[in-house]
Amino acid sequence: MAIVGVGRVGLSLAVALRRAGVQVHAFLDTSPAAAQQATAVLGIEGSSDLRALLATAPSLVFLTVPDSVVASASAALAQAWASVPANAEPVAVAHTSGVTPVSALEPCLRVGAITFAFHPCKLLPVMKPAPPISPTPPLP
Repeated sequence: MAIVGVGRVGLSLAVALRRAGVQVHAFLDTSPAAAQQATAVLGIEGSSDLRALLATAPSLVFLTVPDSVVASASAALAQAWASVPANAEPVAVAHTSGVTPVSALEPCLRVGAITFAFHPCKLLPVMKPAPPISPTPPLP
């Protein structure tokens, strides 16, 4: 799993998913401060660009970017898809915007991704720097 945008929503989602046993392979953020915080919390280095993020072979990519850039982030992700081998497993792409329609992910759908919207129905905390999270064993 990979996350594009590790602000409040993206980092909270990554932490919650890791606690549930989901492996977070990669993240990308244009903010050096957000990337640094995510590295500290998740214990992994951020990707340098979308091609590098896709090279980690995520089965799911969350676009947790501001509402105003969901469509352009989807278009950029679809463009980066050209670097993914043709035999790669299908990838799901989701956005977390509560106001953006799933059709904003149309560019990813056109290149073969499964697309959906996922809006967390919970207040998200402001993340403070913390030590890396230890991997949680899967539930029985």
